Amino acid sequence: DNAGQRDVAIKFMKSEHSFQLERECRALLEESGKSSHTVPMLLSFSLDEEDDDERSAVKHIHLSGFKYGIVMRCADRDLGDILYRENTKPSYLRDNARKIGESLQALHEKGIIYLDLQLKNILRCGNQMLLSDFGRSLCLKSIDRLNNIGGCSTNICPSLMPPEMVAKIPMGTSLSDFSEYWNHVSRDAATMCAFSPHERQDISECIETLLQTSRIPRISIGNFDEDKETASGAWKESISSSLDTLDFDDLPRELSECSSVLNFFHVWQRMQSNLILWERVVRPRVDEENEVAFALKVFDDRPNAPHDISLLPFDLLVPSVKVDVWMFGVFLYELCSGGNPFHIGYQGDLRGADAFEKLYNWDETSAARNIEENIHDPLAQDLLRRILLPESERLSDIASALKHAFFNPKSVEAERLLEKFDERQMLRNETVIMKKVSNRTRTLIYHSMEKHCRIGFTTDQVTIPTSLVVLPYDIKWNNLLNRPIATSSGDISSTVEKLGRCLLEINKATARLSFWIAINTKMRGNEGDKFKSKMKHWLKRVRSDPSDIRIIAVQIVESIDCSLSYTGLCEEVLTLDSNISKAKPYMKDPMKAARKAIRENFDTIIELYESITLYLVDEVDMMPICPSDSKGLFPIRLDTNAALLKNTLLPFMNICVMKALAMGKFDGMKSLLGLPPTFETPESWKATEAGLVHTADDPHSLELFTSLQKFLRKSDLEAYLTNEDIAYNSSRESFNSGKSSSNEETSTAALSILGNTSVDFPPGDHTSDSIPMTELEALFRDFVPNRSFCGLKRVSTGDKDSPGIWTSQEIISQWEGETEVIELEQQLQKLKADLEKRKESEIQLKQVLDRLEALKLRDDESRTAVEDKMPTVTSDRGPELSASEICPHSTSQESSAARSSENSGNINPDCESANGKAKKKKRRRFRPWFGAC
Repeated sequence: DNAGQRDVAIKFMKSEHSFQLERECRALLEESGKSSHTVPMLLSFSLDEEDDDERSAVKHIHLSGFKYGIVMRCADRDLGDILYRENTKPSYLRDNARKIGESLQALHEKGIIYLDLQLKNILRCGNQMLLSDFGRSLCLKSIDRLNNIGGCSTNICPSLMPPEMVAKIPMGTSLSDFSEYWNHVSRDAATMCAFSPHERQDISECIETLLQTSRIPRISIGNFDEDKETASGAWKESISSSLDTLDFDDLPRELSECSSVLNFFHVWQRMQSNLILWERVVRPRVDEENEVAFALKVFDDRPNAPHDISLLPFDLLVPSVKVDVWMFGVFLYELCSGGNPFHIGYQGDLRGADAFEKLYNWDETSAARNIEENIHDPLAQDLLRRILLPESERLSDIASALKHAFFNPKSVEAERLLEKFDERQMLRNETVIMKKVSNRTRTLIYHSMEKHCRIGFTTDQVTIPTSLVVLPYDIKWNNLLNRPIATSSGDISSTVEKLGRCLLEINKATARLSFWIAINTKMRGNEGDKFKSKMKHWLKRVRSDPSDIRIIAVQIVESIDCSLSYTGLCEEVLTLDSNISKAKPYMKDPMKAARKAIRENFDTIIELYESITLYLVDEVDMMPICPSDSKGLFPIRLDTNAALLKNTLLPFMNICVMKALAMGKFDGMKSLLGLPPTFETPESWKATEAGLVHTADDPHSLELFTSLQKFLRKSDLEAYLTNEDIAYNSSRESFNSGKSSSNEETSTAALSILGNTSVDFPPGDHTSDSIPMTELEALFRDFVPNRSFCGLKRVSTGDKDSPGIWTSQEIISQWEGETEVIELEQQLQKLKADLEKRKESEIQLKQVLDRLEALKLRDDESRTAVEDKMPTVTSDRGPELSASEICPHSTSQESSAARSSENSGNINPDCESANGKAKKKKRRRFRPWFGAC
């Protein structure tokens, strides 16, 4: 102020290591030019470094060993308090969040991770939000100490920890080892829990008063001469008087045996610290039902703590930038939602086993559901769905997050994301939800194009119909044949033959790839040598007896765990020349061979197109949609563009081809290409029949092929994303020309994003994988702004993560009329379940009866063995009787009593009567052997 004074904040610290980290981190940020985003340090001090005069000036300040300090500019509020008490503009929060991210990035570049991005560590100084508190930072690489995340020498905030910091510990030995390692902490925590909170407070206040009265310098605890009051034991009486129901001698032994108030203070302080550590951080949360416990992967790195980390039933977490990335995501989540993604206490501790289990099992699905429910900013949603993920899927660094459209809401990428968000909202309103469907319909929906696109293009949100076919000719609906038929003024038979052959060859190349990958996997497995021997034996049999080829092919296919539909492909390898079966290149490098085959066929297909005509396809019958209204938006007509055709449209068309082949083999292909049923299947198509491995009953091969084709086109798509040659830019210009030369009547709005290298794809977003989907969305956004897709509607069951299928209203009406079929299928399912349950009950009943019979048999054998070992006795009447004759129903305990009474010479007459023997009554009374008789 004008008087030359200013308010400052002094941060006192116990740990020299944390003190040095504070100074070093601030120095590094100042060196990188990012210090303006942190609370400035005005001065620092260490009592170890000061002279005696300076130390004497502060020796009576009761700071419990806080020998280090940093003097900083005084802030008015922390961010948590600001969010709670003030109405802050989102743009202000976004700008300051970006600055905080830049500070973290600067630390990472210097080899340090921050590890403590709590709202209370973001302070407002003037109009700026500044980062503070670097005492928990950690070097990414260090050789002078145990360098792992989770050391308890600094306070850990569990609510910031990523999923990889949680361990799942089975009950038993592992949990016992964990408990043994932390026994010194849990023991102190148990001692403190024996006191009520009121009693703990009273003792703490009493000690504070005693220390002040005794003028004990708690910042200097090395050499201290106790005064008379302390030596006399009056301090014990003071502690006793502060307690209502306890005396000093009633305290736990470790406390009651303290010889001085200073000694008591240190023990009490240690116990309090361990109680907090145990309850907030260390204590495992037990799931009794599943017999597991969840705990943070922490260890004790405090002085004099146990360092045998081999007892811990988990590996400690190595420092990684991705931990700070997760914490930055939690920080943004709290800014945008006002809360944490998990159930936490006000001190930042995770509450209960459920919260730990939720964090441990955190995945992309749970993240999407949580974020969508609690975050309302579409840009923030998209960013957080890339950050709050398991470690392997998370953005790699802070720099990637800072490039996201969230921090640049006026960018082209932000506009694209907002448009997609709006499309998702509209899609929800447009989707027809059918809770009850037949089994066939449910299978169709579950294995729809949408599901395959999620796999093939690495996306979780599909907002448009993706079942399409791109033809170099026109098709029209034929009422007589009840299907679309190709129409052209010229002969298109050659074009149709080449197009179908190339599409079938692409499918066959993928089938060969999957087959040879299965072979290689088997050979490299644990029983690889055994499989190689079998292969040699099978090949010898083929050469000696070619008639067994079919049987051998079946055996090979079964041995590599492939579907029997691969049998034809295996037969081809066994019988045909390698130049025809392509065995050698696929054996050597299956990925390279398949990629080459697919590229060659793509190039041939592109040469067939003088213009591009895009038709949507009904996913139920796999037939192209031909609108009766020529003024409709479909089909979409475009000028020929090799890049668009190869990298955007053909990947979707390939999946449609596989679905059509699964539905009807070559007939399905004819239907998809708009050919009449009378069209004779070309010989070139028949040559690819071995690759027709898809079936409607087992659609999982489509998922496999979709995944393989994604990897095969990855390099081409990466080149497509970065290529800036003339042909690429000229193709972009053809999109922006406004109209297509092949169809002047159809509107072709400018495709500003298609083929545009300036599109800002967020790093870490599987960029190349998602290019086809991104550009198809842009194409439909420009050509179909009203989202009218030839009358196709999306149908979903409404189940969790259920995909949708695009079909006509006519098909939907048919499904809605399947009420009786659905009820019968439900009854059948219930009857089958009851029958299965009854069979299981019968099996269990038989097992129980067998067990009971076995136990009875064992008891009988055991009783017989005991009776055989029992001694014989002589009665008063002379004859020798065995124990079984005396009392055949006696227990083993009674038999033991019989042996102990062996020399008594008395026999129980009641036992004789029980044996059915006629006995004369004796005049002389005698004491029976067995009381039970």
